[in-house]
Amino acid sequence: LYHMLDIENADVTPVRVVSSSLVLVRGLLSKGNYVTLISLQQTKVERAQGLIIPLDISLPKSTRSIGLTYRADWKPTPTQTNFFDLLRQAATHAATPTYT
Repeated sequence: LYHMLDIENADVTPVRVVSSSLVLVRGLLSKGNYVTLISLQQTKVERAQGLIIPLDISLPKSTRSIGLTYRADWKPTPTQTNFFDLLRQAATHAATPTYT
């Protein structure tokens, strides 16, 4: 995105903040003319309220996998097993999300 927007040739270099905090990202976006890389799912509420809009920019090869990581010899408790079952069901249901 940095190169796509030709930021290196801009008169003023934009401030760059790297954060995985949705609270911080949402706060910054609400306070000024900023751009971020974030999934549409994570901004669904703000987009529905008209607070932010997605840019029409194609970012090929920008998908990322999100998965579970645990030790090979780990034995989940019944509650953890139930949680993972629910998580897998939700992920399967959301595999083809519709963004509004």
